[in-house]
Amino acid sequence: MPEVNLPYARIHFFPMLAMLKHKEKLGMDFVGRVENIEQDWAKVCNKFGPEVPLRKVNTRLKKFGVSASYDEMFHSRHLREMVREIYKEDFEAFKYES
Repeated sequence: MPEVNLPYARIHFFPMLAMLKHKEKLGMDFVGRVENIEQDWAKVCNKFGPEVPLRKVNTRLKKFGVSASYDEMFHSRHLREMVREIYKEDFEAFKYES
């Protein structure tokens, strides 16, 4: 696990790039994206072995007894700004809109 300068309480909320870098460079030649998950999973299967069906689990969350999608959860401007701040390095490295 890489060293990260974040308080212990935020251990689950640090940029993905921090886990993917080795000696300040990406430590792999392919990073799949959630928005292309079907196509990216097929690339992984084609390279490393037999195609295994991609199971979809936890695609909706239950909050206070109400089912909500991830998109519905991130509608708040304040929440989006917090996510962008925490994952700023990821947004830049993986060319997401910030």
